[in-house]
Amino acid sequence: MRTQISRAMALASFQPMDLPASNGVTTCRPLPRRCSLQKPNKQMIEIARRIIEQQEGAFEPEKLEDHYENALRELIRRKEKGEKLVTAEPVDDDNVVDLMEALK
Repeated sequence: MRTQISRAMALASFQPMDLPASNGVTTCRPLPRRCSLQKPNKQMIEIARRIIEQQEGAFEPEKLEDHYENALRELIRRKEKGEKLVTAEPVDDDNVVDLMEALK
């Protein structure tokens, strides 16, 4: 099944929508308009228009690959076989930078 996002609709509303995927269909629910008081910047609208034009086309969910799900299924398969899994060493948290302090 092919799904196509209408460019005019996307430009008019600027509301993200859930797209149907081959492994499940979700309903489209608009997000609450919390930032609607500001007038959009014309340059940002033009950038959005160009991005939408570049990405415009038929949506083919069967071509999407869920890398996370595939990796998780492979991990489960290996655990079922009894393979010993290699885990990464924990990362030291002593090198945390306070972004607000760094920006002063």
